[in-house]
Amino acid sequence: SAPWKTITYALGQISGSGHTLYVASGTYNTTLGETFPIVVKNGVSLVGGGMDVSIIDAGGTNIVLRCAGVVDAMTRVDGFTIKGGSVSGPSSSGGTGIYISAGSALTISNNKITGNTNYVAGLGGGVYITSSTPLILNNVITNNSPGTFGEGAGIYVSSASPLIKGNNIISNISYVSGIYVTGSSSSPRILNNVIAKNKEGGIE
Repeated sequence: SAPWKTITYALGQISGSGHTLYVASGTYNTTLGETFPIVVKNGVSLVGGGMDVSIIDAGGTNIVLRCAGVVDAMTRVDGFTIKGGSVSGPSSSGGTGIYISAGSALTISNNKITGNTNYVAGLGGGVYITSSTPLILNNVITNNSPGTFGEGAGIYVSSASPLIKGNNIISNISYVSGIYVTGSSSSPRILNNVIAKNKEGGIE
């Protein structure tokens, strides 16, 4: 009857694991009072009203979602449009839509990840994964860019072993567009995806 106004504030009220934050339909942005990046908490799931219904828009101010050390595998981000991420720092900066690091094992599912843009020679426009084992399931990842000469406009994987399954990775823009995998310890599983119409490559 009296919902919290922003995701940022709501996460600040929740401690411990095993919680789910249900996010109503609408656009969550800086005008509303969101602060970016929104830091996903270990053990606290974010569940939106559905793709294109609950929209998280960073408006070009920062990374949209940052997931560092989210080691509780029950944690998930589900049912959002995640857009407007931007990083304007030095080259080789990572991830503008969703940044995943430090052993994170959460699930990213049923989202549209779109319109996120990295700096020139950036790494990962839509999703950046390093040293982690997340599940990336049934998302639409489209119209993201890591910048000119960047790598992995859709998904960038570095020294990580995600499961990337059932996604539509379409019409992303960069020199290596769909999925880019690097690092001798990387061991991703890439199953049953549609990877199409990316500017210069499907998987490298």
